[in-house]
Amino acid sequence: MRNVKFPAGIALVFLLFGAGVSPFGAISLHSLKISCIVFSIAQAEAASAPDAVAAPETASAPAITPAQAAVPSPEAAPPREPTPAELAQVIEAYNRWAAGIRTVKGGGRAHVGGQEQKTRAFDFSLVLARPASARIQGRWGSLASLFDLSGDAKGWTLYLPRDRAVVHAGHERDPAGLLLPPREIVSVLLPEGIPPRDVLERGAATWEEKGVVRVVVPPGRGGAGSAFHRVLWLDAREGRPLRLEVRKRSQLEPVILRADYEDYEGRGPKAFPVKVRVNLPRDEQWMRFSFSTVRLNGAVADRLFVIRVPAGTRELAPGDLSPDFLPVADDEEARTQ
Repeated sequence: MRNVKFPAGIALVFLLFGAGVSPFGAISLHSLKISCIVFSIAQAEAASAPDAVAAPETASAPAITPAQAAVPSPEAAPPREPTPAELAQVIEAYNRWAAGIRTVKGGGRAHVGGQEQKTRAFDFSLVLARPASARIQGRWGSLASLFDLSGDAKGWTLYLPRDRAVVHAGHERDPAGLLLPPREIVSVLLPEGIPPRDVLERGAATWEEKGVVRVVVPPGRGGAGSAFHRVLWLDAREGRPLRLEVRKRSQLEPVILRADYEDYEGRGPKAFPVKVRVNLPRDEQWMRFSFSTVRLNGAVADRLFVIRVPAGTRELAPGDLSPDFLPVADDEEARTQ
């Protein structure tokens, strides 16, 4: 008998038709046996054919038992949400801390920088008062005055005595060179409280790590809280903020301000961060405060926020402001920031 080689596809057709129903309605056992034999021979010849390309060997993954598959790994486990009682306690602690600081007087060393900008450094003194007033003065050494910046939520004034120039701004997007506008300074160092109902009804909260709760706070309603969308990382026991992210209206929008709080001095409502770093991703700039002196809740008169600009001072537009009124930090100081 002559040997006939059948491709695997043809052998499969023989199997289907040979094992099928005959024209007379009966199954042909003889055809079934022959088809099975032909299919087996065709499979063996196809596997041994010289033009067959074997798939490259790959390392096989270890077998996972059903019990292992049913238990998610710790990395995949979603963060646990605090219970309503836990969340209420954290918010209460934070609100107690925020409400406990009404005014701030302090001073220290500040550093600022931005994209393609050298790090600049100066000594500062500042005065803050709720709801939104801030004044910060920059010096080089003990005598040389670099700038005087004062304002609130409506606008700000920047006086540059060495350049005999003044800048007035009334729009929230007006830049203050590499300085933070007063509105941002207040929002970082005197942040608003958290309306509990806003979080419970429209916000969210999760435990990020031991002792830290991440709280998503939507814009406040009826004038309560902040007009912006905030995310805060809070010390669950003390209520003090460790990080703050601010967006315009929702979590889907880009971050416009990020603040990190370090090295708190004091406890409870009297705790204050003596190191604060602020980033403005939209403007690609940053500012870092290192306080050496801090006084909380002292008397602050309204006149402290008024800048006396000498007659004949020339006016500058915010867009014409150069960062050169701030001295460049030396290399060693710049590397530490």
